Amino acid sequence: MNSYLRSITAIADFLAAIQSPISDLELIQLTTVGLPKDYDSFVTTFSMLPGLTTFDKLCSKLLFYEQHLHYKENRYSAIHEAFVASTRESQGHRHTKGASNSKGNCNNQNKGGPGRNNNNKNKNNKSSSSTS
Repeated sequence: MNSYLRSITAIADFLAAIQSPISDLELIQLTTVGLPKDYDSFVTTFSMLPGLTTFDKLCSKLLFYEQHLHYKENRYSAIHEAFVASTRESQGHRHTKGASNSKGNCNNQNKGGPGRNNNNKNKNNKSSSSTS
């Protein structure tokens, strides 16, 4: 954004040097027309705000908005990376191969099926009945 704004300023300076200066409003229009699509909402908002009619104010707002876009992009990227890492980690702890249902693969525990916990209950029952 800095280089884009410098090029706009250079054009304005050149026009002023050849005795054809442009107004701040024309400079703002020239600047906003050349912005990428990511800045469409910014341009709409900026054009509706009263009192922001100087090129210097536009430049400071554009630089702030650029930081905002980078922050959002970096934050999204960090969140995405964390999600992918946690997904990979949870997939590494699966006990079965292939597709699984949405209820998981360990839903027979504690229901009388041949799970580890049920075997322990049977052992406890046998040992308590044999010691009586």
